[in-house]
Amino acid sequence: MTDINNNQTSAAQYRAIRGQHQQPEEHFTRVSPSGMTWILRRVPLMEHLFNGQLPLSIAAKMAAAKAGTKMDDTEAFASLSFEEQAKSIELTTSRIRYCCVSPRIVDVPVAGDEIAPNEILPEDFPFLIHWINGGDQADGLEHFRAPGRTNGVARADGAKVRRPSKRAAKR
Repeated sequence: MTDINNNQTSAAQYRAIRGQHQQPEEHFTRVSPSGMTWILRRVPLMEHLFNGQLPLSIAAKMAAAKAGTKMDDTEAFASLSFEEQAKSIELTTSRIRYCCVSPRIVDVPVAGDEIAPNEILPEDFPFLIHWINGGDQADGLEHFRAPGRTNGVARADGAKVRRPSKRAAKR
């Protein structure tokens, strides 16, 4: 884009620089519970944050509601105000639309590879929510310790004893 004197505008210049720095987008093929094969991409949370779409106060309120209680996500969500629930739903919808490469989710499907939100089967919603919240990136984190490590060492009588924390060991 150019200005009145046919000079490149700073916005156009910045977009060109940004395009040179962007990594090629990686796509992932996953099968949902319904049996549908989806082509998905990761959701860049920082872009949502910078665009003002990520209501951090909502996440903080849900975390506070769950802290010290046996409240699940649904109950914590119900504790939000109507406006906060609407913002949360709007963000989730935006993230799901972004991550779905094929089929694409649009309000009014025109092309053969587009579906409307109301066409998504109920069993696929948790699958898509799981994906936008990190998908299979978190699946490998179930074991934090290196293989072969235990919580403690065996005593002479065979019982296990917890090792002191590094902080306690320094005292």
